[in-house]
Amino acid sequence: MGSATSPADTKTLRDVGVTGKITRPNAFRMLRSLAQIIRTLSYSGLILLFDEVDRMASIGGKAEKIATDNLREVIDRCRDEMPGAMFVYAVPPQFINEVVPRYPALQQRVRAPGRFSRANHFSPLISIEQLDLAEDALLLAIGEKLIPIYELAFNTSLDHTVQYANAAILANIARDVFLDVSHRRIFIKAFVMELARQHHSGQHTLTEDEAKAIVRGQVDALSEGETAPY
Repeated sequence: MGSATSPADTKTLRDVGVTGKITRPNAFRMLRSLAQIIRTLSYSGLILLFDEVDRMASIGGKAEKIATDNLREVIDRCRDEMPGAMFVYAVPPQFINEVVPRYPALQQRVRAPGRFSRANHFSPLISIEQLDLAEDALLLAIGEKLIPIYELAFNTSLDHTVQYANAAILANIARDVFLDVSHRRIFIKAFVMELARQHHSGQHTLTEDEAKAIVRGQVDALSEGETAPY
């Protein structure tokens, strides 16, 4: 957790009684307090998502040891000190297969007989390439969840019937363009951008040609190095 806060952030924190600064030594204590407050406020819990954790570990040496030690400490503390907290780390298979075995204490904590599934729902390992949900159903489920999130974020109301149909056709096109899991990123970006466009320019059900053009635009942006695929 970083220590940089703006004057506005500092005032907001002071107004709610948080006067201490977040520093490296107290970062976990602050995070623990946040998790406990969230439960006290009757929310289910807190989910923290960390992407590209393997980049630090891939450097090797001291950086790798720090990254793995931090991960091991998080796992240990979640058991008793972080009620209702879930940490999700996005790492490639190489991290589990090559880096983790070099640290027995960490390996003991993330070792699992199989991936997370309906039959093995206590496994800490989730493979995005092997999910219980069929790919078509997964993309549509993602699309359905994005609609209310967009509505809440921009204080608007969309035609769900139209947008469900748009999610379905964009999902089909994205899946046909990319056969690996990169099509999920393509679909999400295409659908969110289309929600914004239809919000401001009028809603209608996309034609197949329109959907292809939208997805092609996202594919071109990806091929130009805008962002790396999942």
